[in-house]
Amino acid sequence: MGALSAEQTSVAALSHRTVAIRLLNSALSKPAESRGESDARVATALALTFQVTHFPDGLGEFLTMIRGCQLIATNDKLMDSDSAFYAFRPEAHLATMMQRLNAADVQIDARSLDAALASIDAVGALCVSDLELEYHQRLEESVRLAYNSPGEAYKSFTALYGWPGRWSQESFQAFISPDNRVAQVLLAHFLVIQVVLGPILIYERLGCEQVFAPSAMLNWLDNIQKTVGDAFQPYLEWPIAVSEWISNKVMPVSEIEDHL
Repeated sequence: MGALSAEQTSVAALSHRTVAIRLLNSALSKPAESRGESDARVATALALTFQVTHFPDGLGEFLTMIRGCQLIATNDKLMDSDSAFYAFRPEAHLATMMQRLNAADVQIDARSLDAALASIDAVGALCVSDLELEYHQRLEESVRLAYNSPGEAYKSFTALYGWPGRWSQESFQAFISPDNRVAQVLLAHFLVIQVVLGPILIYERLGCEQVFAPSAMLNWLDNIQKTVGDAFQPYLEWPIAVSEWISNKVMPVSEIEDHL
């Protein structure tokens, strides 16, 4: 068999993804018959979630898959001690990360945090719904904690991944809709704050530092900029500046605020 082109590989990947999602949905329509089946369900959901990070327009689907992983784990009791994913339970993972961060000398340039905080504070004026206000509060809290408490900042920020799993389906869909301009601006900040908190988040990868898996997440930010409309562009200046820095490596993140 000859080598496949990049385009052919992408088509094949999407085809396999469609089949996998269809079969997963079918499996989830009834209770699992064994622990092995339960674990296979969440393994499939996790693989599909990581795959979507390579899709240039995958933000909504990524958030949906993250929520789905949480719901599957809850429904199939995957945090039980006999599950292959027992070590993935939130309290165990958080305890490991807190131990790592407490033993580390984490340094984040205060000016990077200042710039992030200024942009987040400006976005606060847009927030109206309870979900928008709470999401904004969590983003702000994560950055404020990063000045002096890396472990607490990590705890606050990563809670944003699991938080939508507690929303109703209707509320979740309304929040991630591209038509929800305020939520899109909040999500743009969520994506870029991961860059600012990089010196903290890198401790998730201890032992895997040599594994490099580029994603399309910055494309998600570009898509947000294209769709929110002119009125919301001022609220994206900082996220876009960080994105351009990542792409071009032209200046330290700490100097970005000088160029806004």
